[in-house]
Amino acid sequence: MKNIKYAIFALALFLPASQLAAAVPHLPTPQAINFNPPKGNRYVLTNGLVFRLMPDHTLPVIKITALLKTGTIYEPKDKVGLAGLTAATIRESGSAKYPSDELNKTLEYMGASAETGVDEENAGFSASGLSKDTEKLLDIVSSLMTAPAFDPAKLELKKSDLLEAILRRNDNPEAISGRESRRMFYGADNPYGRRVEAAGVSSITIDDVKKFYAENYRPQGTIIAVTGDFQLDDMVHLVTRAFSDWNNTTPAPAAPKAAAPKAERKVYLVSKEVENAPVRIYMPGPKRHDPSEYALEIGNYVLGGSSMNSRLFQEIRTKRGLAYSVSSFWSKNDLAGIVGAYYGTKNESVPQAARETLRQYDIMRNVPLTSGELRTAKDGILNSYIFSDRRHRIR
Repeated sequence: MKNIKYAIFALALFLPASQLAAAVPHLPTPQAINFNPPKGNRYVLTNGLVFRLMPDHTLPVIKITALLKTGTIYEPKDKVGLAGLTAATIRESGSAKYPSDELNKTLEYMGASAETGVDEENAGFSASGLSKDTEKLLDIVSSLMTAPAFDPAKLELKKSDLLEAILRRNDNPEAISGRESRRMFYGADNPYGRRVEAAGVSSITIDDVKKFYAENYRPQGTIIAVTGDFQLDDMVHLVTRAFSDWNNTTPAPAAPKAAAPKAERKVYLVSKEVENAPVRIYMPGPKRHDPSEYALEIGNYVLGGSSMNSRLFQEIRTKRGLAYSVSSFWSKNDLAGIVGAYYGTKNESVPQAARETLRQYDIMRNVPLTSGELRTAKDGILNSYIFSDRRHRIR
């Protein structure tokens, strides 16, 4: 077979050039895509827990995701890192029904996974596996959420990991730039700008973890989503049975109060012996549920969110060669979000790249998008929708 392929290839080399030209296929005009994604089914238990179900029989798999209304902004200011350590300790300790070693063996045997995580405004649980193990997997998630074991030894291990990360956190200029820019933007005492410190982490005890769990993990404000290969009525029964007995009568903590970032221009420098500088430019952005977020998403796509096709990439990297990486982004939260840009460049090019970045923002504010840019941005965002997913990180 190898000789035959080689003979055909060699023959093609001796054909006239006119016969070697690629033929342009005549393809039919594609029809408009009628995209009507299913909305799923919403249910509410008597304890206030909300769950949504979306059957999908494409593959014999199941995925469970839970979001709880808590996060790092609810930590005491002298124990920053507590929310992440709570989530990590829950996963590492297992539960009363599934102790740590048994939990890991069970998941490994099923070829399944179960994880915990937290960010600023929510905590999360996620699990996935084969649909034949749905009942067992749902039971594992329920036991972790409602009856965690809280092993003090597991907490100490996670604290050691976090303390080691603090020791090494200034090794990476990118990490410094991301961490300190948020801290300066929101303020060092602002819940959105606090920094994990060794003294605070060292002071956290297993009682602190248990207290944070008791005050923040509750069925009210929790949403569970299940998608995969299941029958709707069967899953309603399984979720109801798994979570209907979960009760927490402790009053939910009030959201922390903090001043929104001031709209004033300041420049902050971090001194480090490196040849290249990671630079972030932050501006106040929208709160959560702001109606302008859809327009902002399109504008960000054109400005710097679409990689090589964006204005920032074309102007700063391609035309001027001022940066090896450049992009724009935005985020939202309950206090005040961020509209920002990032670029990495050699030290002497920092001011020039900053001026061009700000100039591009001015153009975005004052000059309407072209019809082509608007159409491309809409198509790009809509086409990427199917790949979107929510990830949780332990800070």
